[in-house]
Amino acid sequence: MKESQITINWKHFIEKNKPNKTETYELKLVNLEKTKSFAFNRVAEHQILGLQTSLEGLWLKIADTTSLSGFTNQKPFDVIWIKSYEAYVIVVFYMPRKFKKAVLIPINDFVKLKEVFPRKSIKLNELEGLGFKVYLI
Repeated sequence: MKESQITINWKHFIEKNKPNKTETYELKLVNLEKTKSFAFNRVAEHQILGLQTSLEGLWLKIADTTSLSGFTNQKPFDVIWIKSYEAYVIVVFYMPRKFKKAVLIPINDFVKLKEVFPRKSIKLNELEGLGFKVYLI
């Protein structure tokens, strides 16, 4: 499974379960057939900073893109200012053809957990035991 596929799954989940306020997400995958835990260092420092900054407000420019056929796609506007109510690292643990569990870790909790957790990685059952929201997607 690729991140692009899980992004589509997450989009469909969010469309069915719309948050009341703006949220930002960084998605990470853990294939449980290959590994049993999520390494904290898979979330890069610039991604942590981006999520934290989204809580204060972000200026985002929508790129002027062209399609392969050569015409310019219409875009709804040039720039958006967003301020997130919540920002999450979402770790999706999955077993191919069986299940996908998304664990939502608020960014500030992620930073604290990364600093205090006794190992450099964490397992699904440990995250569940810490009380983070978990959704089947």
